Amino acid sequence: MSISHQQPLPARPLTQTGVTNLKRLWGLTFYVRADGTEIYIFEDTRSDTMNAWSQIATERDLLASAEQRHLVCLYDLRGCSFGPYAALRTYETVQQTPASIRQSVAVITGDNAITRTLQSIIRRLTKPNLQQSILLFNDNASAEDWLNQRRTEMDFLSR
Repeated sequence: MSISHQQPLPARPLTQTGVTNLKRLWGLTFYVRADGTEIYIFEDTRSDTMNAWSQIATERDLLASAEQRHLVCLYDLRGCSFGPYAALRTYETVQQTPASIRQSVAVITGDNAITRTLQSIIRRLTKPNLQQSILLFNDNASAEDWLNQRRTEMDFLSR
């Protein structure tokens, strides 16, 4: 299910300035904000979209791990549905995340069904550091607040 353009959604993260690495693939928009936050905005979760996301996310995870950099991501799934393929692809992709990565991933769901699906996926992750670094939110402000808090914590821990 793609986003209905007749019903306006709350403000999405794309309104930021200083955007780099902008990519638009299938139903996915990806970019990196000036503060280093990687933004993934989904319009749908069809197989082509999920495959594009998986490729970008895996490449970015490997790069952050190799650079020993704190990876900060904001996912916006508002307006999407989450079918079996999307759930499986998400699980497989997240399981490939390097164990050594330091990351903070905020996911804006805006939908109880997606929240329950993602909670189930997170509970099944075999790497405890991944379970603790992914948090689900209903709104952008709460997600941004948590990411800012995590940045501060991770910067303190890396000194």
